[in-house]
Formats: sequence, C-alpha cells, structure tokens
Amino acid sequence: MPDSLYNEIVSLSRQTSIFESMAHLQTWDLETHMPKAGLIHRSDMMSSLASLVHARKTSAEFKRLLAKRVSLRTGKAKDPHLTATQKACLREWAKEYRQLHNLPQPWVEEFSKITTQASQVWAEAKRTNQFQLFAPHLEKVVQFSREKASFLGYKTHPYEALLHTFEPSIPLKTVHSLFRRLRASLDRLIPKALQNQPPLSKALQAHVSDSKQWAISQSLLSTLPMAPEQYRLDLSSHPCSISIHPLDQRITTRFLPNSFLSNIYSVLHEAGHAMYEMGLPHNLWGTPLCQAASISIHESQSRFWEICIGKSKPFWQVFYPQLQKILHPTLKKISLDTLFQEVHHVRPSFVRVEADDMTYPLHVMLRFELEQALIGQDLSVQDLPFVWNELMKKYLGITPRHDREGCLQDIHWAAGLFGYFPTYVLGTLGAFQLFASFQKEHPNWQAMILEEKDLSFIRHFLQQTIHRHGKMFTTPELILTATGSPLSEKPFLQHLKTLKF
Repeated sequence: MPDSLYNEIVSLSRQTSIFESMAHLQTWDLETHMPKAGLIHRSDMMSSLASLVHARKTSAEFKRLLAKRVSLRTGKAKDPHLTATQKACLREWAKEYRQLHNLPQPWVEEFSKITTQASQVWAEAKRTNQFQLFAPHLEKVVQFSREKASFLGYKTHPYEALLHTFEPSIPLKTVHSLFRRLRASLDRLIPKALQNQPPLSKALQAHVSDSKQWAISQSLLSTLPMAPEQYRLDLSSHPCSISIHPLDQRITTRFLPNSFLSNIYSVLHEAGHAMYEMGLPHNLWGTPLCQAASISIHESQSRFWEICIGKSKPFWQVFYPQLQKILHPTLKKISLDTLFQEVHHVRPSFVRVEADDMTYPLHVMLRFELEQALIGQDLSVQDLPFVWNELMKKYLGITPRHDREGCLQDIHWAAGLFGYFPTYVLGTLGAFQLFASFQKEHPNWQAMILEEKDLSFIRHFLQQTIHRHGKMFTTPELILTATGSPLSEKPFLQHLKTLKF
C-alpha cells in the first residue's frame, strides 16, 4: 500500500534536487567557459543556490515530515512495514539533516561565495605561478573549514569532521593505519622499481596539438561503454566530473602539449565517475539511493577505469591502433610494448595527476599530512609552499621548482574540499579489491576485450556490484558485499608486485 507521507518526503527531496542540479550547472560553467568579469555575480548566484538548497533540506516542514517516519537521532524508521529502500532513504535523509542542521545559514552562503571566488583566483595564481595572489583566499577557506569542523563536531581532531563529509563511515584512525601500512610497503617497493627502469621513449613525450588531443579524447570515449547522448566533454584547468542527472554528465579534461597520455588518463578517470552516476537507479532520482555511497566509492570507480582497465594490456591492444592513426607518424615506430612500459614507468614526479601507480599514494599522503596541519592550526598558509617542498623531498625525494608544480597544482583547497584527498587512496584500494573480484567472475576478461572489442561487460559488473545500490550500504559494507572481504591495501600491493620493470 503506498505511503502518502513517505511520498511527500520524496517529492520535497526531488524539488530540492532540481536546485542542486542548477548549482551543479553553475559549477560546470564556472569550470569551463565563464567570462572572468562574471566572477562576482556568479559567486553571488552560487551563494544564493547553496543557501536555498540548505534552507530546503533543513526546513521545518521537511523536519516535521521526516520526524513522523524516522528517528532524526538514530535514523531508524518508525514503521517496520516500510520497504528496505524506504528505510535506507529515511536513514540517509535523517543523517544529512543532522549534519546540515548544524551549519548556520549565513555561514553556508558565505562559504559558497568564498570558495567560488577562491577557485577562480587559484586558476589565475596557478597560471601565473603567484602563490601570494591565492594565499589570502586560501586563508579564508581554511578558517571557514575549521569553523565547519567545529559546527559538525568531532571526537579526536577537527579534520575528522571534514573527512566524514566525504567518507562518513571510515574513522580517521583507520585511515592513518591503512596509510602507515601502505607507505611501509611502498618504501620497500619503490627503490627496487627505480633500479630497473627502461629509458623513456622521446616519441611518447612529443608535442601533440590541441586538435589531435581532442581527437584522442573523442576516440577514447567512443571506445568506452557510454551513450554519447548522456554526457559531454569540455576543457578546464583541472579535470573534473559533474553530475547534473544520471542522464546528464559533464566531464572535462586538459591538454598538456608534451603528454598526450595525461589527457587519456584524465578522460578515463572522469569517465569512470560519470559511468557511476549513469548507473545509479534513475527511478529513484532525488533520493539518497540515486546518490553515490561515498566519495571513496566514487573514486574507486574512476580509478578502476583509469588503472585496472586503462593500464591493462588488452585495453591498449584495442585502443592503440586508433591512437596510432591519430598520431601518425609520431607513433609509427613505437611498439605497443614500448608504450606499455611508459604507462607503467615508475618515477617520482611533482604533479599528483601525472603520477605513476606506485608513487601516487605518496602524493595523497603528503596532502593528508598538510591538511591536518592546516586545519589543526599547526601550519600557516604563508608557510605552506616551504613545508610542501620539504614534504615532497621527504616523501618522493624531489623538490618542486616552483609553486605551480607544488602547492598550487590542485583545485581542491580552493573549492573548500578539505578531507577529500584521502578518498583517492581509499578509492584506489577499493578499485583493486573490486578488480580482484571482477577477475574471479570473468577469468577470461582479457580475451573478451580482444575478441569483442566491447567493454560493456565490465560496466555491467560494476553496475551490479556497486552502482545500483546507491547509498543503501556504507563504504565498508559495500566493499564487503561486493568482494567478500573488508577494505584492504593487499590487492593493490599485489598488483604493484606483479608489475615487471
């Protein structure tokens, strides 16, 4: 029998989702082609939309309806006869209400305005290599992030409150423990890998025009199991993926003239995000079950396509002939084996998104350490460039030549995303754990790719194990359900050990 009260809650939530979609469209426009002169006006628009969404999600009416169907304190449904889907939605709505209710409306408005402006100033500061241009904006973002942690509450460290806005079900101490074990293993593996590196091919670092890089992006996307009418690709300072609706995905990439591989892996990464959003239950749009389980799970999907599939031999056996046609004669004499060696080449690098699989986690751990210091008031923004360079030397044995390849390289802090970075490593670990399960279910997956030249069966596996569940499960529950084991660093480390240098 239909529950009219529950349906009323769904209706209100869907109305709010429309305004959230409008905010996402504004963000996408901001990332891609907004005129510079429109920044102040756009920040006001973003602030108004953020305020409107917050007001609707914490309104007295929404609270009243929720309180009749669920305990706002525990998230437990009051009617045992509701379906599992309804109970899960009510649980997540109550959780979100508790969190948002603690954030004052004026603070939400101002934080949106500050981060919108900071993101645009960051882009200019990065382009011109002027950290001091960005520093005052970052100081405001850090201060507001500390306030956010205070509003949300925490038990041990203010950073944990921020981490839980992106990964709510993994304690900070668990992240520390995972990272310690992972780093200890990487400290043993990386020196061995560096001793046996083949020389890099200069042809793979040749200058490639924007027009050819665009052709590469389009050819790559046509290879992936994505309906072209459900997404669009644009350019931005930092590759990103923005979901307007499961059937409306916006992804961006960037072109580095001497690294076409960077473009390829940016597209794969962001397409992985988009495919996750496309795979969420469309009929439940506007409810938590049409939302990602967590950012860690989201990153597991992007890293699955970027690394597990995108750096596999059968993928390149299918895609390389297409690439050779576009980059003829640059790649005419470059064998697939040579390219494959470059894809898996281990070398300490300055830029996180260009890092190899083995050193990538160290980039995240560096940011993890800096974020905690900034939020805990153990590090000032003015000292950030110097400390960043010190930690690069400590973690990777190299020192950035300038802030553009140092502390200005990521947009996350400008956007107020303190607490996000750990999810890249958590997602990477989850991706390889999922990949191990995928290989058990499809032991002939490599032959399937080569014979069918169709990757749809891979997306179907992820759809069944991850996408269709939305927020039904927490990250640990979803990984356990999908793989039969708790989240672990072991499958990822096993992958690194099997690489041949």
